[in-house]
Amino acid sequence: MRDIAREVIGDNLNGEMAPFSFPAYDGGEEVRAAPHVFIPNLNQKIIQLLEENDSTGQLTWHEGIIPKSEVWIKLGGDKGGDVLNTFKMNFQIVNVAAPNSVHNTCVFSCFEAADSITNLHCALDRFRSQIDHLQEMKWRQYSFKVFMSGDYEYLTTIYGLSGASGKCPCLFCEINHDQMQLAITTRGRYPERTLESILAHYRSFMADGGIRKKAMQYCNCISEPLFNIPLLQSTTSSFTDYCIELQKLQLMKAECAEAQDSLRGLEEVTTYVAICLGEKDPISADYIKQVKEKRQSVKAMESEINHATKVVEKGFKIQDGPFCAGLDNALQSFNVKRQQYFGGVFVGNHIHKTLMPTNTNSLCSSMINVAQERCPTLVASVTETSLIFKTSLSLLARCHSIYNQLYINESEIKELELGISQFMTHFRTSFPKCSISVKMHLLEDHVVPRARHTHAGFGLMGEQGAESIHAKFNTLQRTYQAIPDKTQRLMSIVKEHLLSIAPHNVAAIPQPCKRQKHGPP
Repeated sequence: MRDIAREVIGDNLNGEMAPFSFPAYDGGEEVRAAPHVFIPNLNQKIIQLLEENDSTGQLTWHEGIIPKSEVWIKLGGDKGGDVLNTFKMNFQIVNVAAPNSVHNTCVFSCFEAADSITNLHCALDRFRSQIDHLQEMKWRQYSFKVFMSGDYEYLTTIYGLSGASGKCPCLFCEINHDQMQLAITTRGRYPERTLESILAHYRSFMADGGIRKKAMQYCNCISEPLFNIPLLQSTTSSFTDYCIELQKLQLMKAECAEAQDSLRGLEEVTTYVAICLGEKDPISADYIKQVKEKRQSVKAMESEINHATKVVEKGFKIQDGPFCAGLDNALQSFNVKRQQYFGGVFVGNHIHKTLMPTNTNSLCSSMINVAQERCPTLVASVTETSLIFKTSLSLLARCHSIYNQLYINESEIKELELGISQFMTHFRTSFPKCSISVKMHLLEDHVVPRARHTHAGFGLMGEQGAESIHAKFNTLQRTYQAIPDKTQRLMSIVKEHLLSIAPHNVAAIPQPCKRQKHGPP
């Protein structure tokens, strides 16, 4: 075992207690030492894995998707999920049959601290020159093309933006939030961001004092890009979770409207009884009490809707209610549930499952069933809402089936462009008061240009492996939790991880056998 570890890892793994930034008790920040484990020679590790994948016959160019003269490397990062709540920076070789597999995900920097821009610079600055060199060097006759993948918050941090809540929230262009609400056919495309434009805005921002409140004046550029990887070579996650949460919001509004109608009727009866019997009469007092309770209930619903509207626009989860619980039960009926490791959003094949026609029908009809059971007077309103969302999800499913492929040809790109246009038109028509979120804008403006750039879909360039690595680290942490030294414990976890993804070791893992069906033939 030691010989295998020496061959796979050698001296290309370091561990240290590094100075990272943490929230202080007084509301500010403080610097504390935390474990950091990293591969000092990143390019050597990439070449090593390429050689091993080649010797085991696992390299592929995906039937021409990747040019024969290129090797594609995908970098990604994600924080959280495991017990230690570590940030993990990883790379994947795209030239293998399953590029998004956890067995193809190599963590090369791991630290137990938040993924703030300060901490990312502390851990990752050492790799900047290596990644620059990687994009210029060759392996045998092949040149390297490097991509950046991850969730939207991570990508905005890596490229030096303040996040998705600023005046210019888009990572890929300089559109502002107000213009984002207009259809692309009305406003046209905005100037694309580049590494040079972000750097120019950042320098102007710093020359003006570097005050965070002034970031909107400089297209929300508050830091220089961490790596020199073109923005056209970066990909982010899916869009469907927004539609699910919006459906919950619409149903909450329908429920609140019914409660308001009930309140108005109760107030009229109470007024009539009070006039006839007097306010002090026990019957009048009981009606007055019911009105007060109903008013409080309606007020609570309105407050919940206001909160839900804000969180939907920011992309976070709405708190559960009877209709929300019905939606979640429908999702779980076809084995879709929010994952604790991934911030409560849908991951992996869950979006694909949700957008299957039978599951879309189940999802939308579940709300009608809830209304029939709990409040029949809401059935008509909920049925109308369900039909709207069934159309929305069906239009989105058409787009998803195309952009989630490994390869997208030109005719499919034209079909995707038409499908996105129809989906966005339906969305704006059906929900005129709803804000167009950043993810909706990415779908409308940037999915098609990126598809034309590489003809590679999210099926090839996704981030599932980077997300799934959290669960793997969680298992390894339980194995090594008895090690008292934090750095040595994290070193042991990363060593075990590196051994488990070595191509020779992965190739030796037997393929799982299909379960035999029992029972009568």
